Amino acid sequence: MLSIFKRRLVQVVWYSTASKFSETHADWTPAIKTLESEVGHYLHSKQIKHQKGKTCFLCMNVLQQDMKKENKSMTCYINKTNGHFYCSDTEYGGSWDTFKTLFSLSEKKQWDEYKEILSGTITSSATAESSVLLDWKINTKSLYDVEHCNLDGLLHKYGLSTFTYDFLHCNQIRTNIEETSVIYPWLKWKNHNQTKVVGIETLRGYCNKDRVVKPSISPMDNYYSSSFFGCSGGKLSANCSLVITLNVYDALSINYKSSKYQAICLPFGSSHLSLNTLPLLEGFSKLVIWFGNGLSDIEASERFAKKLGVDRCKIVKFRSAFMTPYQALKEGLDLDQIIDTATSMRIKNIIKFEDIEDEVRNQIENKSMYAGVPWKRFESLTKKLKGHRRGELTVITGTTGCGKTTLVSEMSLDLAIQGVTTLWGSFEINNTRLMKCMLQQFSKVQLEQNIQKYNEVADKFKMLPLYMMTFNGAQDIAVVLETMYQATFANDIQHVIIDNLQFMLGNRSEQMDKFTYQDYVIGEFRKFATREKVHVTIVIHPRKEDSNLPLQISSIFGSAKATQEADNVLILQSTKSNSSHYYRKYLEICKNRFDGDVGNVALYFDRQTLCMSLPSVKNKSTETVHSSVKNDFVAQKKKYNVKGEFSTPSSWTEKWVSDTN
Repeated sequence: MLSIFKRRLVQVVWYSTASKFSETHADWTPAIKTLESEVGHYLHSKQIKHQKGKTCFLCMNVLQQDMKKENKSMTCYINKTNGHFYCSDTEYGGSWDTFKTLFSLSEKKQWDEYKEILSGTITSSATAESSVLLDWKINTKSLYDVEHCNLDGLLHKYGLSTFTYDFLHCNQIRTNIEETSVIYPWLKWKNHNQTKVVGIETLRGYCNKDRVVKPSISPMDNYYSSSFFGCSGGKLSANCSLVITLNVYDALSINYKSSKYQAICLPFGSSHLSLNTLPLLEGFSKLVIWFGNGLSDIEASERFAKKLGVDRCKIVKFRSAFMTPYQALKEGLDLDQIIDTATSMRIKNIIKFEDIEDEVRNQIENKSMYAGVPWKRFESLTKKLKGHRRGELTVITGTTGCGKTTLVSEMSLDLAIQGVTTLWGSFEINNTRLMKCMLQQFSKVQLEQNIQKYNEVADKFKMLPLYMMTFNGAQDIAVVLETMYQATFANDIQHVIIDNLQFMLGNRSEQMDKFTYQDYVIGEFRKFATREKVHVTIVIHPRKEDSNLPLQISSIFGSAKATQEADNVLILQSTKSNSSHYYRKYLEICKNRFDGDVGNVALYFDRQTLCMSLPSVKNKSTETVHSSVKNDFVAQKKKYNVKGEFSTPSSWTEKWVSDTN
């Protein structure tokens, strides 16, 4: 009776404490905190002429310092959610704090400091635009200047033979001087009725296997952030519903066949919707998003709709699996009729089977399409987990110093190279050290001994969609979550990494014991992952246990909350090799909610490149493997009597891993 009473008392205290903690942090739990009221009040108090739009405040461009107040144009857009500003005529853009700082300095007439800060907000330059325009005029050729026999073959090669010459010419489709490739422009507004060419790109062709051809521009390239392609050369009409598509082919298809809709595509495809693009779409009362019917397509569509405003957005979910506008055009279907079936985002709390019947059918018919993004460096991991899926929570643990951060670094780098926008929260080591590790893994060479390659590698590394939180050590969970919500809204984050949980928590909670506090935080990360459709990876230290025994799923520090909430539980195991001085490492998959496949994945640590992925034949010229590792490979081959080359990860590798376990 006494033990039952004690357990009841603990439960009462726990729920009471958790309730108080929830009330204390009620301001950030529901969703992202918006700045709409703050921005509106500031503009009104400073007597800045403005009006409220769908996603932004449209106000007078007070950053035009050389003009009188009455002559300044209404070309400054301030986002209602996070205060990001963008001036469409001067190409200035930045954060809400930067806008307030610039306006305050202009009021005080501190022009030197004003100009210094203003120079850092320019998203484009007249020199760059002039260079692009010159390249467009000199190095491209009008379709009318190409002989018909050559033009027919070229258009057929690139899948454009469905469209007429006049239509393609109207959309500024051109060829290169040699007439071997098709060129299309990226456009920006020059004024309300005219556009200007700010970028040119070579059409890469339509691939039925991949379904879409995404633009090759990186989301990190801010120059293209407010550009677009489509609408008969860029003449947009706010009176017509606008369809946002994934690529040039889809935009051309709708503009060619539709009598009711206009269509554009954006420079970053479905991976990122820049805040500088929102002013372009501000004047449209109705927007339709048609990316396709796959899981990633629907998730991207819903993410875009949230940013553009769910009240004016509809999403095309065509019944035929993964049908795009270009495919529908080739099939001879009525595009207007398909677009008319677009539906608003589902925001109710109760649904019936018919509401999600198409999604269920697609998952049954096309299971592999819902597996997520595969790891290319970790092929064995992909075979087990099938891929990296949005909206999931992954917990990774391992003994101190076994290489958890190094492993997660390469795993996230593998995904970022494939376009997965990643936000790192490194609370244990500083960002400089982490970036050095990732750069080494990215290059696959020892940069200290190949410093001449640094600039080339760094330039390529900059284009990866990687963002870093500036936190280090213990932080308030409210601040961390607010940062995650804001980053997801502004940069379309798909993957968040928390490394590691104990360092982030510290001893900051005075209302809960550390176990209860950790459970609460994990619950909030789970809620964030589900609500925002973002994959959250959390690194958690294990309990102090016998170092001679392998870790178990129960070894993870804290209660069972972490492993219960997680979709995937991974343990980095490390055992001493019998034939050499190094430690064998393998990743044990203890939980896989997607299809239940668990097991071990072999890892090898290369000290020169800091990579933990297995050596491969493709990278044999750049991979360096220690002789001690190679000797152990040979010894294990003899033990299991398996033939094959050293660099080929064959079946004996799995036998070796299971033997170590």
